Amino acid sequence: MFLVEMVTQNTVKITVHADFFYGTIGSNQTIFFSGTPYLISSNVPASGGSGSYIYQWQKSENGTDWFNIPGATLSEYQPGSLAATTKYRILVTDASCSSSSGYTNIVIITVTNQLVPGSIAVDQTICFRTNPNAILSSNPSGGTGQFSFKWMKSLNNTDWTYIEGEVGSFLQPGVLTEDTYFRREVTSGSNTSFSNTVKITVYQPLTIPVTDAKSIYCRGF
Repeated sequence: MFLVEMVTQNTVKITVHADFFYGTIGSNQTIFFSGTPYLISSNVPASGGSGSYIYQWQKSENGTDWFNIPGATLSEYQPGSLAATTKYRILVTDASCSSSSGYTNIVIITVTNQLVPGSIAVDQTICFRTNPNAILSSNPSGGTGQFSFKWMKSLNNTDWTYIEGEVGSFLQPGVLTEDTYFRREVTSGSNTSFSNTVKITVYQPLTIPVTDAKSIYCRGF
C-alpha cells in the first residue's frame, strides 16, 4: 500500500486595474487683453487605474511647446491675467504606477487684441466766448473691433465730467469762456481706454482801464 502526500501551494492574485481615464476639463473662454479667465475646473474627473492620481497643469501659447506651471497640482486651476491666447491641459499620472500617465483635453483661453483708443488733436488757443475748431481723432483699434465713444471735459485736467449727448468719434465744442481740457473715452466690449488730452486755452476779455480826461491831458497838474 502506497501513501500519497498531498502538497498545497499558496495562491497568487493578480489585480488588474480598470482602464485609466485622464478626465476632461473645460471649457474654452474668450477674454479681453490683460483680463483674468474664469477658474478652469474638471468636467469629468480622472478614473480607473489605482484610483489615486497626480496632477500637473501645463500651458502653451503655440500648442506645441508645453511648460509645467509651478505649484499647479490640483484638479482645477485659476490662471492669472493674460496678454496672449494661451492653451491649458493637465498631465495626469497614476500615483501607484508612474508609467501610466496621459493628458486631458486642451482648454483654449482666447485673448482679444489690446484696446488702443486712438489720439485726438490738437491744442488750440481761442478768443473769449468763441467756438474752438472741431477736435478730430484717429481711429481706435484692437478690442473686439467694435467701438463706442463718450467725450469728457475738465477745467483742471483732474476732475472729469461727461459731455451729455457727445458720443461721436470727433467733437465740436461749444462756446468757451475759460481754459478747458477734453478727452475721448473708448469702449470695446468690457474694455475701456482714454485718448490723450487736448487743452483749449481761452484768452480772457480785454480790460480797458477807466480814467478821466484830466489824467490824460493834464498830466503833471
